[in-house]
This record gives sequence, C-alpha cells and structure tokens, in this order.
Amino acid sequence: MRYIGPSAQSTAQIEPPLAWEPPSTDFFAVGQSLLQRIQSMRDQQELLRDQWLKAGKIPPDESIRLLDGLPGSVLEETALYSEGEVAYLSQTYLIRPVTTVVRHLFPGLQFQCRIEKTHEGSRTDLAWEFLRPGASGTDPRNWVAFAILEFKNTNVIQEEQFGGRLGSFRNKKNKVASRMELQQEAMATNKETLFTGNAFWLAKQAKKYSFRSPYVAVFDWDTMALFNFARMKENHPTDPRFVELCLFSETGSQNVGGRTFRILLLGFMCTALRNTLLLQRLDPDA
Repeated sequence: MRYIGPSAQSTAQIEPPLAWEPPSTDFFAVGQSLLQRIQSMRDQQELLRDQWLKAGKIPPDESIRLLDGLPGSVLEETALYSEGEVAYLSQTYLIRPVTTVVRHLFPGLQFQCRIEKTHEGSRTDLAWEFLRPGASGTDPRNWVAFAILEFKNTNVIQEEQFGGRLGSFRNKKNKVASRMELQQEAMATNKETLFTGNAFWLAKQAKKYSFRSPYVAVFDWDTMALFNFARMKENHPTDPRFVELCLFSETGSQNVGGRTFRILLLGFMCTALRNTLLLQRLDPDA
C-alpha cells in the first residue's frame, strides 16, 4: 500500500465527509442498458458507416468493441510506478473508449475533456464538460463540467479505509439517530470522520472538487471509487444524507457478469450528464 497526504493546502482545509452510503443508482445496470442501446445501432450500421468514416468518427459497431474490459495482460504484466503512468495508460484503455460511446449516446451535445484545468484555485486531473446548446464554445463560461476523474498511483485506494463496503448509514429508519451515532463514533477516535488513512485524504479531495461537479471518480488502476455529492446533506435536521460511494475492482469476486471499469464509468458518466442537464433545465433526450 502507498500512503498519501493532502495534495494541496486547499485540500487540507476541506472538512471531510462524516461517512458514506451506497449509491442510489446502479451504475453497472445503467452502463449495460446503454450498451444495449448502442448495439441496436447495428441495424443501421451499414447505412451509416460511410457517413461516420467520412466525418472522421468511429462507427457505432466499433465503439461497442471499445467497451470490452481492460485486457488482462495489461493489468497483470504492466508495472506502473507513478500517478502519471496511470493517467497515461488510462487515456487509451479507459477515457477514450468511454468518451467515444458517450458521444454516440448524446449526438446533439458537444463535449471536451479538460486536462489539469484550474477552477477557483483547484486543479483537476480530468474534467468532462459539455457546451450549452446554441452557446459559443469560445467563452469558457458556456462549458459545464458534469464529471471529474482524478488519478492516483497504484495501491492508493484501500477499501477497508472507507469504513465498510456496505456503507456506514446503519439506521435507515431513524436517520437523525444514525447520524448522531456516527458522529459519536468518530469523536471516540478523536476524528471528525470515519474515513481513515488514504481514504481520509481522497474523500477530502473529492469533496473539494465537488464544488465544480458533484460527480467525482478516483482511479488508481487497481480500484475505482465513485463519489456522488449531489444529495449529500449531513446536517439536515430531519433527513440527513451522506455522500454516496461506489468502490469497484476488476480483480477478484466483484468482476462478474461483464462488470468492468469501462461499463462502470459509462454508467457513472451518463448518470452525471443526465442529472447535470436536468439541473441546467436542458432536455437530456434532445
């Protein structure tokens, strides 16, 4: 395991989330459903193929193959020694395939991936943005971030440091009592959160980026952590909610039924995009 600290002074100043609860959306189910939608394009692929190629785009049938899981030889034989190497390989095996499919699913939108863009003093590794329909792309204010991806060196994300895979929202029937119980548990260890070790800093960093987009993914090549801050309201007097968190690794028992990083990220990105479009009062199905 590698140990990390605050990436910047701004991260150190962020108050961490108290705890987490499982995601309200099954991103794998969303990703698989969208993949089936892409596959239905095969009926028209012969008619559209020449048009796609002339436009310099990847035809729908080829984009389907891009969503196959990360090759096992890459996971097993590639030695990665830095965060930069994780980011570099992810461009080919993760970001490009998923972004290509998202473009097929939302043909009416213009997208861009911004690398290491600074926003209000915080620099994100990668942010997906869409252009408001009808707006000028030369004005940065017209681009809306809908999901963020942060890279980490290998073996940084440790599941046991997140306070349990099933989440720590124990008392569903009495959420206020549950919050008080969790706060007391954190105070008993002289901490303000149940996140420990690397997870403490990852949660703080993700929360910092959530002011730009509430949908934040962290990837260290071995594990992906998906944070959703959109519904978080820890201190609500009657209906407190914690940050939603999904942890997944392609290796081990979780990789069943076609579950891959690509399918997971596809479901996460499209959920984030649709919710952001609705928040912007735009039609996600236009």
